[in-house]
Amino acid sequence: MIGRSVDADDICEVVPLREGVGVIWSDQKHETVNMRVHRTGQPANAWEPVEVVQAGDRNADDHIHAALAADGTLWVATKNSVDEVAQPQLVLRVRSPEGKWRNAPYGRLTADASVSRPTLALSPDGTVWLGHSVYRDKTFSEIVFGVVDLSAAGVLRAPRAVIAPDTKSRSRVNDPTGPKHIFPEKGSWLVLASDAAGRVYEADLRTVGIP
Repeated sequence: MIGRSVDADDICEVVPLREGVGVIWSDQKHETVNMRVHRTGQPANAWEPVEVVQAGDRNADDHIHAALAADGTLWVATKNSVDEVAQPQLVLRVRSPEGKWRNAPYGRLTADASVSRPTLALSPDGTVWLGHSVYRDKTFSEIVFGVVDLSAAGVLRAPRAVIAPDTKSRSRVNDPTGPKHIFPEKGSWLVLASDAAGRVYEADLRTVGIP
């Protein structure tokens, strides 16, 4: 048993680490995001103690996507449960190669738009792309990506819509996703999303250009 007493709505993700493998999960009952590590070579039931990534402030929700950088940094995109206008709805969580966590809230809820379904992707040069759905109303949304800049207000530098259905269809495109592995040196850097009609959309972040 890695964790217990979580809500039926909670979720987990298995993530690669230099030292082995980790499981990161949300715990909405206790308002925590947690991770446990299994080190390579240890018995199957031998797990490290729970790492509490963050506790309190309604920081947990059932949206998690993670990717491991070449230098051993683990990048994790999550949603919180704050749901208040003018407050951040998403949290970028960064685990250093030494196992230290940093949490950076972003993506404020406004009267005109809400954000959800965070995801991320890594370029070969170390650039971190962070994306999410933006709901403009009940029938229309788009997928926005930007480059992570932890020194910038709002975490993202030059966010822009990379997937936006034509205004005639007014499709609610949602659920962006990308690879857990680093994008290749050559070839496309594809991210995907879909809509309620079953259409699948793609965008090539290589062609977007790093600001």
